[in-house]
Amino acid sequence: MNKQCSIKIVDFGSLKALVSVQIDGMEIRGFKIIDQGDDKPWVAPPSREIHRDGKKEYYNIVRFPEEEAKRDFNSWLIKEYMKAASR
Repeated sequence: MNKQCSIKIVDFGSLKALVSVQIDGMEIRGFKIIDQGDDKPWVAPPSREIHRDGKKEYYNIVRFPEEEAKRDFNSWLIKEYMKAASR
């Protein structure tokens, strides 16, 4: 599998980066790197906000059926983010 990512460092409170991922010729935009001050950044997948019964709800657009694949993917993105943030 050929994968690459494009990272835009931002500083909007806990939102630290916007990430696009290219996997085998397909691009997925909208991943976010979140750090709430505990120095443990985590990956938020692309999601859609909807309003139901007067409340906001978020639904992930990208889903990993296997926990191991999700963990590996998120670890890879965090490593790439750390490299980009240190430049």
